[in-house]
Amino acid sequence: CIRDRFLPDGGYCQSSHTYHRHALSLLLSARALLGDLEPGLRAAIDAVLARSGAHLASFALGGGARMPNHGHNDGAQMLPWAGAGILDFRPILQVSRLASSGARQLPPGPWDEAALFWLGARALRAPRAPFTPRDRFPRAGYAILRAADGDAVLRDGAPSRGFGQSDTLHVTFARRGLPWLLDAGSGRYNGDPGRHARFIGQAGHDAPTDRGADYSRRVGAFTW
Repeated sequence: CIRDRFLPDGGYCQSSHTYHRHALSLLLSARALLGDLEPGLRAAIDAVLARSGAHLASFALGGGARMPNHGHNDGAQMLPWAGAGILDFRPILQVSRLASSGARQLPPGPWDEAALFWLGARALRAPRAPFTPRDRFPRAGYAILRAADGDAVLRDGAPSRGFGQSDTLHVTFARRGLPWLLDAGSGRYNGDPGRHARFIGQAGHDAPTDRGADYSRRVGAFTW
């Protein structure tokens, strides 16, 4: 399951930062419950936390807590072990870095609550050594353009298995960690069918269209 769902460049099988966070939370719970019973599986989990945590940390634009609004952004936080709020990704970044390397991603703050729950008080005394951010994720299908005035994220890869929106070449832009140009999302699955179809297609994203039409063909409920 770990090999199937987490990509070699650290991306998740679904292009959603909130779903990605939830998957890492499940891995951290499994890691805590395993203890020393399954060292091989624990090592595999730590390897995922290292590369996948680094992937997520790269999208903390402007050094802030928020991620770009990509993919299915419905919260997906069933294990909120820190009171930092659903938009704040710093708890998962801190604990992923600590679990995989024994070092801190961030200075002390409310996001340490998650690390305390999953790793214990000893983790809070670790030195700081953040993930090294990257700008290109060919398997996950993202490129990040960074500048002093703001950061842009481009969806530049083929839709991966399980992905449900046609947003290739979609661009988001953040300035000082706050979104200026963002993905509108797809609305409710059980809402108006016409509205839903618009939001999951190219026209519902900051992306080019083929004379107003999608240039990808929809072949299933969640596949283009």
